[in-house]
Amino acid sequence: MDRIPIQASDLLKTDGVLLGEPDETLAQAISRITRTHDAIFVFDDTKKFLGVINPYYTIFKSNFPPETKLAHCIFHPPIIAPDTTLWDIATLMAESKLYYLPVMQNNTFHGIVTINRLLRSIRDDSRLLQRMKLEMRKNVITIDEDAMLKDAYSAMRDSQVSRLPIVNANGRLVGMVSRYDIREAFTKPKQKPRFLSRIGEKEPFMNHSINKYSKKLVITVKASATPLDIINTMVRKNIGSVIVQDARYRPVGLISTYDVLKAIASLRPKRGTLLDVNTPDDFVERVRLDEMLSRFTEKIAKYTQIKTLSLTLRSKKNAAGKASRYEVHAKLNKTSGGAITSRAEEYEWKKAVHEVLERIQKQVEGER
Repeated sequence: MDRIPIQASDLLKTDGVLLGEPDETLAQAISRITRTHDAIFVFDDTKKFLGVINPYYTIFKSNFPPETKLAHCIFHPPIIAPDTTLWDIATLMAESKLYYLPVMQNNTFHGIVTINRLLRSIRDDSRLLQRMKLEMRKNVITIDEDAMLKDAYSAMRDSQVSRLPIVNANGRLVGMVSRYDIREAFTKPKQKPRFLSRIGEKEPFMNHSINKYSKKLVITVKASATPLDIINTMVRKNIGSVIVQDARYRPVGLISTYDVLKAIASLRPKRGTLLDVNTPDDFVERVRLDEMLSRFTEKIAKYTQIKTLSLTLRSKKNAAGKASRYEVHAKLNKTSGGAITSRAEEYEWKKAVHEVLERIQKQVEGER
């Protein structure tokens, strides 16, 4: 594009950020969240940013007990800089399933970027809207109106979706239930077993009717709705999805903020150098890695012609399932023939990548 793209500094939110403390309980924190992908930003006594609390990671992915202290269930989100572009922000939000990201520079917390601010910036940019291709998801996963909470929880967990349209016996749309709607049931302290209660008896709240948590008013659009129509509806109604229904009021498609984020991310200008990058599925710093590699190829292109740069990053996890070390393999294929390879293993992924690229650069410079 011929103008500077929208950056995090243009979307910065500093007021009204939901804050948490390490000794606060998960139940207390989650009760203050208003949307499925919202987040509580946790700081210690010295105002150092520690991480975030989010329903997806604490309830659906890890299922921490409600009384857990925030210090023990913190998620480390992708960190964005003031100059991070809107398509990179969209990519990080989509990959991490966290729609409220911290903006930091030199280890200083500046504020956050929210999904609503990102959507408004797109809505107000006619050139971006004209280029955006937004497609609905046709394989809509629904749930019957007589289903129970355990059915909704299982469907969301197994299908990796955050909301379920509710249909009646005729397949007509009658409601909607989301992770946010049912989060409260999972953050209330569970009752202790009564004397002579049956061993292995399931928690009674899981057998509640889904109607106790669902919403009857569902925002719908026609299949002919434009990206502007859809984004306008999401911003105006402060919702995370719209249902596309046919003339018989049956859900035939769904468009969520995730789909909008993917469409925004696809607007990113294509890089000239071919990068072949492989990372674990749960690696949430992919955009940062791509930025490092792009800067490296731009610099190294001054010394040699590059055909491809291949890099594989693997994480070694500890007993708690968290990454404890990172192993990086890289291979630079030159247009003139020949290749340069390098390997490094470090506790921090950035350090491992930096070592690998530094070695390749030294070898390229030595061949001049």
